[in-house]
Amino acid sequence: MRINNNWDLECLKNCELEISKSILQLKSSKEGELPIIDGIIDPIKYSDSSFKILWILREARDEWVANKSTGKLSIGGWNLVKDAYKTATYDLVCKNITTRRELLIDYAILNNLCYSTEDMKKYSLIISREEQIKALNNFQSTAVINIKKFPGKITANIKRISEAYENTKHILITQIESYNPQIIICGNTLSLFEKELDFRNGTRFPLGIGKNGYYCLPNRIYINAYHPSYKYRRNTIYEHNYINSIIRAVENWRNNFYIET
Repeated sequence: MRINNNWDLECLKNCELEISKSILQLKSSKEGELPIIDGIIDPIKYSDSSFKILWILREARDEWVANKSTGKLSIGGWNLVKDAYKTATYDLVCKNITTRRELLIDYAILNNLCYSTEDMKKYSLIISREEQIKALNNFQSTAVINIKKFPGKITANIKRISEAYENTKHILITQIESYNPQIIICGNTLSLFEKELDFRNGTRFPLGIGKNGYYCLPNRIYINAYHPSYKYRRNTIYEHNYINSIIRAVENWRNNFYIET
């Protein structure tokens, strides 16, 4: 099922429900390991957003915990977008390096901004309570999905991510087609979709960070950047360049390629 240009909210919610069921049906070879649901953070805000942004990352982190009654260990079994992102405060989102950078990028894209070095250091673009609320709403108007639907560790294992893609690509493609985003930002995951997505039909530009690049089509931009948690220190030249490289890529696409339908 694919959302049309009218962004029917009930259709979107039904899609999310079916996708969640598909994720929950995934089975792990490890006893006690359960899948983590991902997707649209807030369907209402997503459907109302001027541009639909989808982040495609690798895996969600979690730790094994023992059941107080049985002592059995388990991991996962929660909803990334509902249990974590949808209920998070601005300060909590910015405490985590991954979501902090996502928020700053989402906010800039949806408000047509570009940060200066001083802005990054002083948070001068998101300093008032009103701006923080707006930035949090922008963050919650996006979708975040992981290639691997089971929990991971601090450092992702590329081989396991590739193997997970083969097991979950039917769900991932359904998510992309259902959400129908105009802006897809990948954390070094785009190459996995070589056979499934049309990004090679677009015009490629260097992103300006490493060997990464982005692809512009009339209806969509695919950005392949480093994972947002890479080089985790805040307020650095790297962080400034990382965030602005994605913002400028979207600006180039919007000004020179995007055709509104």
